[in-house]
Amino acid sequence: MDGRQLTVGRSLVKLLPVPSRMRYAPDEGDVAVSCTNLQIILAAIDSLHEYIARKAAEIQRTDARLRGLEIFNRRQRDLIRNAARHPGRRYSVAEHRRCHEISYETARSDLIGLVNRDLLSVVQQGRGKKMTFLPKPHLEERLGAMGTHGLDRLH
Repeated sequence: MDGRQLTVGRSLVKLLPVPSRMRYAPDEGDVAVSCTNLQIILAAIDSLHEYIARKAAEIQRTDARLRGLEIFNRRQRDLIRNAARHPGRRYSVAEHRRCHEISYETARSDLIGLVNRDLLSVVQQGRGKKMTFLPKPHLEERLGAMGTHGLDRLH
């Protein structure tokens, strides 16, 4: 064990409350275990930072692609942003209606418009044929393709 690991271990002990410090006198084995645990924690923190940076970049790319497409209304843009962040989430006409305080017809039209643009898929459930909408896979790439050649699709 090198001196650096021992110093880190002693520094960790200094963080303990005074009564615990008096009972705990680490030997080199304890310090090695503490250092290993610390390395695991630091690696987990690094992974979390990488995940957050990756997700932030995805959100920025989605927002940039949406800004370049004037074919969506504000409500549709909000739903696309949400779907990009939560790809497994399901949407309903009633939920979209409540969220934006709009009529049933407007909410349904917004969602069907996104189905027609190949961003959502629709699943009909039950006797009343209640529609549930799911984001299509690779939503961000689909938006990118729209920016280059998908503007002529129906709204």
